[in-house]
Amino acid sequence: MQLIGWLAPQSGSEHYLYVYGWRLFVALIVIYLPCGFVLSLVLNSKLLSVSEFFVMLQTFISIFGAIAKSLNVCTLLGRLRATECLLDKLDMLLLSQADRLRVRKSVALCNRIVLVYSSVYVGYVATMFMAAIWAGKPPLMMYFVLFDWRNGAASFYIHLLFEFVMLIYAVLMGVADDTYNLLFLIIFRTHMAVLKQQLQLLRADPNKTEAQNYSQLVHCIVYHQSILRCCESIRPVISRTIFVQFVIIGSVLGLTLMTLLFVDNFWQCLPMIVSFMAILLQTFPFCYLCDLFVDDFKQLSNAVWATPWIDAEPRYKSTLRIFIQHVQRPIVFIAGGIFPISMKSNIHVAKFAFSVITILQQQNLAERFE
Repeated sequence: MQLIGWLAPQSGSEHYLYVYGWRLFVALIVIYLPCGFVLSLVLNSKLLSVSEFFVMLQTFISIFGAIAKSLNVCTLLGRLRATECLLDKLDMLLLSQADRLRVRKSVALCNRIVLVYSSVYVGYVATMFMAAIWAGKPPLMMYFVLFDWRNGAASFYIHLLFEFVMLIYAVLMGVADDTYNLLFLIIFRTHMAVLKQQLQLLRADPNKTEAQNYSQLVHCIVYHQSILRCCESIRPVISRTIFVQFVIIGSVLGLTLMTLLFVDNFWQCLPMIVSFMAILLQTFPFCYLCDLFVDDFKQLSNAVWATPWIDAEPRYKSTLRIFIQHVQRPIVFIAGGIFPISMKSNIHVAKFAFSVITILQQQNLAERFE
């Protein structure tokens, strides 16, 4: 987030250099990326093959979506920081070293996930430029005022360098936009698993007094409420980000599949395959985890009900009944306040890709480019 201009150093000369220097450079990239794509499509429309046109159009939609998601995250960055503080308080509720180790393992899993996303996204850019060098054309043929890539080898490689820097920046924005929600939800599910394990220990020790059992129940209730506060804190950020992603994924996926029908060599096909994997990573894992998160609440409710509470004192029973009512209400994230984030919604949105292919085939775009 510091690298892409979202978080600045707290103080010192680096803070002002970062704010007035690096952020200005980042703002120029964000403004020029969509403008350069539009100019490229207008100026090079007669020089593009059908596959190159689809690649540029798909990349333009993806970058537009990445910028929209980044603006959303930047405006709500305070909620992400607040959620981090709530997670710190949540970690203080861990009772045993085994629970802390479980959370550390989930953090290590999050690190590996970021590495996988970064590898796939950067791999897409790398394969694009490998195909560009093989074809002797820049992948996007973005318009630059100072030089033209057709004026010799030096101009060609300088143009490649400029496009590479801009696309790498867009890719880093995509990694940050598409992983933060996934990582937070993994940590939430880990704490839910720890809470479920603690619930199974309620009234399991016959040597504990009723006061100690009640205190243990109160600790579980506080733990559950802390998880809910974390979810409510990050809910608006996730809702808007996934809504933007749902809006663009159908068209981007359709254009990617359509491009595969027109490529005629391996080097042009490879970036599209990597792009297809990157598109699936943007929504599929998070939607799958959202379904699992709903199931976690169902299992938590069953775990509360299965505790030996029949012979407990009246205060314990009344508190437990209220706790069961709260646990039975799962956390469901809503994309843009319109539809729930789930595998069912993800499949419905992905089906739009086939509609895009049908529309493009009916327009006979291949014949228009000949």
